[in-house]
Order: sequence, then structure tokens, then C-alpha cells
Amino acid sequence: MKHHWSIRTHLIALVLAIVIPLAALEGFAIYSENQRSQNQAEASLLGLAQVTSATVGQFLHDGQALLLELSDRPEVRSMLGAQCDPLLEDLNDFFPEYTNLFVTDLEARLVCSGLPARPDIPELPLDTEWFQEVTKTRDFAVGKPHRGLLSGLWNVVMAHPVWDPEGAMVGVVAISVDLVRFQELLASPVLPPGTVITIDDLDGTVVARSEEAEMWVGRTLPTSGLPPEILEGAGGVTRAVGAEGDDRVWAFTAVPGAPWRVWAGVPVAAVYGPVQETAAQRISLALILLSMVGILAILMYRRIANSLIRLMWESRQAAEDGGGAISIQGPEEVVAVAGEFNRTLQARREAEARHRRSLARYRSVMENAVFGIYAATPEGRFLEVNPALATMLGYDSVHDLLKVPVPSLFLDPEDVRRFRPTKETGQSLGPLEVEWLQRDGTPLTVRLSGNVIRLGADELVYEVIAEDVTPQRILEERIRESQKMEAVGRLAGGVAHDFNNLLTVITGSAHLLRSDLPSEDPNREGVDEVLDAASRGASLTRQLLAFSRKQVLQPKVLDLNHVVMEMEAFLGRLVGEKIQLSTELEPEPWLIRADPGQLEQILMNLVLNARDATELSGPVEIQTRNVALLQENPRDRLDLPPGRYVRLSVRDHGMGIPREIQGRVFEPFFTTKAEGTGLGLATVYGVVAQSGGKAVLESTPGVGSVFRIYLPVAEAGAG
Repeated sequence: MKHHWSIRTHLIALVLAIVIPLAALEGFAIYSENQRSQNQAEASLLGLAQVTSATVGQFLHDGQALLLELSDRPEVRSMLGAQCDPLLEDLNDFFPEYTNLFVTDLEARLVCSGLPARPDIPELPLDTEWFQEVTKTRDFAVGKPHRGLLSGLWNVVMAHPVWDPEGAMVGVVAISVDLVRFQELLASPVLPPGTVITIDDLDGTVVARSEEAEMWVGRTLPTSGLPPEILEGAGGVTRAVGAEGDDRVWAFTAVPGAPWRVWAGVPVAAVYGPVQETAAQRISLALILLSMVGILAILMYRRIANSLIRLMWESRQAAEDGGGAISIQGPEEVVAVAGEFNRTLQARREAEARHRRSLARYRSVMENAVFGIYAATPEGRFLEVNPALATMLGYDSVHDLLKVPVPSLFLDPEDVRRFRPTKETGQSLGPLEVEWLQRDGTPLTVRLSGNVIRLGADELVYEVIAEDVTPQRILEERIRESQKMEAVGRLAGGVAHDFNNLLTVITGSAHLLRSDLPSEDPNREGVDEVLDAASRGASLTRQLLAFSRKQVLQPKVLDLNHVVMEMEAFLGRLVGEKIQLSTELEPEPWLIRADPGQLEQILMNLVLNARDATELSGPVEIQTRNVALLQENPRDRLDLPPGRYVRLSVRDHGMGIPREIQGRVFEPFFTTKAEGTGLGLATVYGVVAQSGGKAVLESTPGVGSVFRIYLPVAEAGAG
């Protein structure tokens, strides 16, 4: 979306476009001048350190040359004090910067010296570092600062080996340098104000210093603030706190011919102060110029934009309050803009009114629709749902349902893919029947249909209507089941009538044949078997007629509890001792109208089924209850008219019935038993239906089953 700047923003941008490059150039100039001055000061300081280093190096070189010459003198090679003492005494007077010149043998015993010998110091410590260095390297060496044994002054020793004519090392000739006088070498250059020059060894011990040498010679410099790589380097420039605790810029370099460093330090203010002062002056001037430009820009803004600001505020007030047209005085262009805004404002008010009416109609449809409506993204996130959809899915509120992903509602994940369109827009969704899951996990059959719409450049929305068709599908299934049972019943009734006619002929003929045979005739036994088979066939036909509802019932008004109590002892013997048979009867049962014999047959069939399901061990429960079915709250989804019923329940805790065959248990000749006829439950279904009731099965595999028989209450005055 293109962003439009205000006049003030344009003026600010113009000022910044002028000021920023100038400020950048000025800043770069200040930075360059600062760097140049800093580099120049650092280079000058480093040059001072290098000059001092060269001077000290020359001093050490002169000392080395003197020692080399002495080591070749016969007086020294002789290693006799009487021969070399006069020579060293003369040289000691000639070189006042030297504290002493002396010679030792390889056992560190003093052979000769430029100073008078002291009987209490016949020899030097063998662990003196310069002595160990010379005897180890057999070359020129410089020691560490220490107090001389003969002079008692701070000095440093330069030593060189002494060789005999055969080339064997026989001793060491050394020069002791007075470090306090040595600092005169550091005062020879003209030092800038505040500059301090210090010479130390690699351990940080001060060898010489241009200021307060007596105080610092032999002491260790504070180097804790310096990085290790600085101390290990051959030279460079760094910034650190000096010995006096002031912040300084230091240049350092190594001394040739000795393990020393020269440090030249100057206060930080002396390096950066002039540059910072110049930079502050230039920055102040730049700020003054910037203020002048800013004031000029403000005057231009007020001159140009006052009328536009008034137009903006009046326009905003009119838009927020929904008032009439705005009126403003000003230049011709501003008046023209005001007129266009008035026309636009009027058009917007009309559009908003239409939008409010449309939104109200849409909201009314969403809130009051009896079927579910929702809008969702293609990824499956709810954008909006109506209360009917939340109620349909068992959620307490629309807010709870909005948190649920749409794909999680589908029982079959493949249905999610089938419901997605292949095109972006202009395509209808569905209609498609799928299985959804309610909040408690109960399956629900819904018919989905809708459209794909585009709200923005990259935003697609699915608008879907979800209609709960579960009751329709259940009703259709029950109609198909009823039609199937009705057809089977008609078939069973016709077969039973024809079969009963045949049994009548067989039974009559068998009775006539039996009456003609003498009592002692052996053929009477075969005739008895025929009569017995015919009797069993007649019982089978009665069951078929009961299922087909063609058997003539003899209903009576009775108490179902009396039927259960009269059958209880018989049923106990029927199920056996291993099964615990219990009854729970309604204290004041309603009276029903039914055939007592058929009720006994129903109860016996249900108890036998419960016994077989428990595998001959386990409890079987018989229960009677008064039940009132209401129109607005039907229980168990029964296809029964509202009214009062007495319910007979027989429950077992056996293996249960698999879900896939629960719908077939009332079919005739369907059985899971090896020797069953499949007519027991079919007879129950037929007798109950003929009595105006309903038989219902509820079973959970592994938990058990319960058969519920609903029988209508007898009408008042029925005999």
C-alpha cells in the first residue's frame, strides 16, 4: 500500500536531505582531523621512544665494545688482581657513568675491581642472572637492576666472557652502570610538556625514568591494565594508566642489544584535547546552522499548511461525528479539496448504511439459523461459527468451538481432502455427507455445502453450511429395518401356516395309525416318535406366527412384577447354580395389557441368552421400571409415541455382542450359537411389537449386554 506523506513530513524530509549530507561531511571531516591529529601525536610519541631506544642501544653498544677490548688485554687474561686492578681503577675514573669495572673467575670470585676491594665480599653469588647468562651463552649479557655489593647503588651489569690464549673461557669482565645517573640519557632530548620516558626490563622492573628516577628505579611498573599481547610485542602504541595513576597514551619499543623496553607516555588530554576542542567548535557551528534551517522550515510550514490543517481537522470531525458538510475558507485548491471531500463523505455514509443493513441481515441469519454455519481458512482454522453449530457439536459456547481445528471434527481424515476444492475461487463445496465427531466423541452425520470466496489478494475463506442429517439417516435405517422385518414376518407367517397345515395332516394320520395298532405292536414306538416330532414342529410354527404377529394373543391387564416373581424360581433352576440371578422390581409398577404366556416366553428367552453370554458363570440382573416418554425429550431414540411405559430389562456382564452384528440379533434364523434356531429373539421382537411395544439392545464388547422391553401402560377401564 502506497504511503502518502504530509506537508510537514515533506518539509522535514527536505531539511533532512540538506542537513544530513552536510552533517555527514562535517562529521567525516571532524573524524578525519581527529584521526590525523591522533595518528600524528602517536607517531611523534613513537618516534621519541625510538630515538630514546637508539640512544640507550648505543650506550649499551659502547659498553659492549669496551668489555670486548678489556677481555683481550693481557692484564685481564692473566686473571691476576695485581696486574688488572690498576687498569680498571684508571678506566673507572675515566668513565664516571660506570659505577665499577671488575673481573671474576668462573667460580664468581672477584679477581680485580675498579673500586677498592672489600674483605667481606670475596665473591659474587653464583645465581646472579648476568653471571649465569654469560657462562651459559659465552657471550655479552645484560643483567637486571639490583643494588651493587661494592657500591650499594642501584645498577645494572653488562658482562662479557674472558678467554685465555688457547681459547678457553677463564673469567668474566663486567661493567656496573649507575641507573640513577643513567637516566641522564633520557633527559637529553627535548621532551614535550607532560611527557614521561621510562625504561624497564621484560619483567616490568624500572631501569631508568625521566622523572623521579630515585623513586622508581628498581621498582615494578603496574602493568595489570595492559593486554598480554601488548607486553609481548616488539613495539607499538597503547592507552593505559601510568605509574602516577593518570590516563596516558604510551608508545613503546624494544632496546637493541638488551631485554629492555622504552616507554614514552603523554597525558591523553595532550593528544585528544585540541582535537576535541576544535570538534566541539565545529559541532556548535553546525547546530546553529541546523537551528536556522529548522526555523525557516517551520515558518514555511505555517505559511503553507495552516489552511490544510484546518481542512484536516474539520474533515476528521465530520467523519467521526457523522455530521453534515464541512465549510472552510482558504486558497482555491483547498476549497476544491473540501468540496470533493464532502461528496466522498456523503457516498461513504450511504455505503456504511448499506453495509450495516447487510451485516445485520447476515448476523441475523448466522444467529437464528437452525443449521450450522461457519467460515474457515483453507488450512482448517475457524474464523466464525454460529450458535447452532456449537450446539450441534456439543460445545458450551461459540468461543469454545473457535479453538478447535476443523480437520479434527472429521471422523475419516480422507473426508478432509475430499471436501477441499481444486480451484481457488468460484467453486462450490459439496454437497458432501461426512461423519463428524461431537465433543464427547459421538459420531454425527452431517451434509456440508458452501462456497470459496476471496477476501484479499492472498486470503481465501470457506463459507460452509453444516446440516445434521443423523436423525434422517437413523429414520431411514429403521424404516429399512422395519420393512425387512415386515417382509421376513410375512414370509415366516406364510411358511408357518402352510407348515401348520402339513403338521395337522401328519398329526391326524399318526393318531389314527396309533389307534389302529395294538398296544403290544412294536410299530407304536415309531408312531410316537412321529407324533413327538409333529409336536415340536407345532411349537416352531407358534414361534413363527408370534414373530409374524399372526398368532392370536390373549392379552390381559396384569402386573409385570407378578410375572417376574412367579418365574423367578424356574429361571433360577434354568440358569444353573453358577449364575447369580437377581431382580430389582419397581415398587409401584403401572399395569400393562399383554399375554401372560408370551411374557413368560419373552422372559425365558432373554434369560437364556444372558446365561449363554456369561459362559455359564456370572451375574444376570432383571429389572422393571416405570418410564414416561416425552415428545420433546425422547429417550434412547425410540420409535414410540409419547406416553407411559413399563420397561423390562435383562442385563448380563458377559462377552457382549460385536457392533457389526448388533443390528441383526432380532432377525429370524440369525444365531451365533452352534445349535440355535435363531427364533428366540425374533419371537421376542414379534410379540413385543404385536403388543404395541419396542425391544431395544445395548451392548459393549467385553462389558456386557442389556435387552430392554418397553410395553405400553393399559388404558383406564381396560378389562
